[in-house]
Amino acid sequence: MTKQQVVCSLVTASNTKQSFVWHDHLGAFESEWHQHTKGQLMYAEKGCIHVDIEGRKLLLPGWYCAWVPAAKNHKVWSNHADVYIRTLYFDSELTTGKVFGQPCVFPASTLLKEMIAHTAKWHKLLTHDDEERDFLKVLRSILPDEMAKSAPVCLPTTTDGKLAPVLDYVQQHLREKFGVEDMARQFGYSSRTLSRAFQQHLGMPFSTYTRTARTLRALELIEQGADNVSELAFRVGYESVSTFSNSFLEICGKRPLEFMRVNR
Repeated sequence: MTKQQVVCSLVTASNTKQSFVWHDHLGAFESEWHQHTKGQLMYAEKGCIHVDIEGRKLLLPGWYCAWVPAAKNHKVWSNHADVYIRTLYFDSELTTGKVFGQPCVFPASTLLKEMIAHTAKWHKLLTHDDEERDFLKVLRSILPDEMAKSAPVCLPTTTDGKLAPVLDYVQQHLREKFGVEDMARQFGYSSRTLSRAFQQHLGMPFSTYTRTARTLRALELIEQGADNVSELAFRVGYESVSTFSNSFLEICGKRPLEFMRVNR
């Protein structure tokens, strides 16, 4: 039985409990597509974690949380050699409301980080524990305010046969400088047709998609040890360090140097 199957079976076995705790120290990994009967709060204490979920790709950098609603098909993976993930599962009766109905990524406050770390004492506990129940109810109660700080560190995906190769090309050439006109010529479209396809299938313009993709790649490189902002900007296709830093700030809520300091 794989580790993912073990976790899923334990979550299922915990159905008589309102909450369940799982903490794990991993290397690079990739789960299969799966879903849970409980809502899932993931906290990346170390390493960079990817969550693919229903048409979106979320990136969970260190010290960030992701919320995955119950019954949402998803896959979790990481190329990072050293990953520490803390996961809490909550029954749907504890996670009613619009805020819990959509997946999101958000920075964990100091309070939330400390509370999540404290739950290690209930790791894999399948029996009822009053202290655990009461503590996790309090933790759950602060989540709406935490989730209100959600960061757009995600990319939409598509199954459209014409647009998917364009997205693959963009992801593989983020170090290069290109615009929608360049991609249109590369794939035999007019600029107008390609721009319309991005809006129709992804809900965002080409420029927003590429800017977000470059930022997410920069986050991964920081988690892998990148510690020079100028070099990092160049590696993800920016000629201007200030433009890169401002774009990173807009998407992540912090400048790249702040992430580098945390990652040291």
